[in-house]
Amino acid sequence: MASNTRGICPPDYEKPLLQVLWETATHIVSHDRSSLMMYSYFSPRESRLSDPSCPSWVPDFTDGGQLPTLKTHRSIVSSLQPDIPTEVEVIDDYRTLQISAWRLGPCYVAFRFADSLPAILRQVVGLFDLSVDGLERDSPWNKIQDLSMWRDGFARSCFNSQIVLRRMTIGQICHTIDHLLAVLAGRETINSLLLDPAFGIIAQVAEWLADRAILILPPLSCFCLSTCDVEDGDLVVAAPAFNTPLVLRPETTVVGIGDGKEHYKMVHYAYVDGTVSSVAVHISAPVQRFHEELVEQVRAQGPQQFLIH
Repeated sequence: MASNTRGICPPDYEKPLLQVLWETATHIVSHDRSSLMMYSYFSPRESRLSDPSCPSWVPDFTDGGQLPTLKTHRSIVSSLQPDIPTEVEVIDDYRTLQISAWRLGPCYVAFRFADSLPAILRQVVGLFDLSVDGLERDSPWNKIQDLSMWRDGFARSCFNSQIVLRRMTIGQICHTIDHLLAVLAGRETINSLLLDPAFGIIAQVAEWLADRAILILPPLSCFCLSTCDVEDGDLVVAAPAFNTPLVLRPETTVVGIGDGKEHYKMVHYAYVDGTVSSVAVHISAPVQRFHEELVEQVRAQGPQQFLIH
């Protein structure tokens, strides 16, 4: 813990690690409810869904590799511009995190990325070639109203958000990926990588996509990016207390089920294709209109309370 906070929340390192993490997270929530920055820097614990001895909302303060917010994009949370107070509280003997959030809807896993660079690059090219022809009738992709708009959104969120790639078309990105795959396969010399900085950035984005998943939000006809821990039916919410949306899983085993409240486990964070900053990335008028309508649709339903165990 940083030296300037040890006096406020002195950790007892004689205790088991999980207990130290739990006490630290509880203190942060209790003393700084307006800005839960710990969720901007630290990953969820690997055992969060399987180990009931520690709440799923307690992050792993030893791991700073969480799903990053794409910096050139405004989160849908900030786009909602909440006029309600940031409501977050630890209750039930510090086991439950109570938050106020907008329900974005249940999600469905449309695609899971591989864990090796060449495989991911080939997957990206395949995704850019995705069309309605040949889709299974029950495919989650059918829940997207306009696949061409989805392709633009995926390119914009993963690739065009990078300065070097900002003006590249999808065709140019795929052409660069083909060259990169040729280098990785030994068909071209590594020196060609030095001629174009786009090679390194595309490889970096592809590595970031390892073990990620593309989720479809049918109620909003938009997509999310999260981790492969997500399952069909998990719920995506946007909470004012968090600068990134959350993926929650309905919980049926805790005491209190049947009390009329929403009980969940925290699965992971998510990037939702909500709105983009027109200053950072040029978007067309139809896309801008779609994003504005999406935000208004979410805002109109109002926030509700969720209990995370």
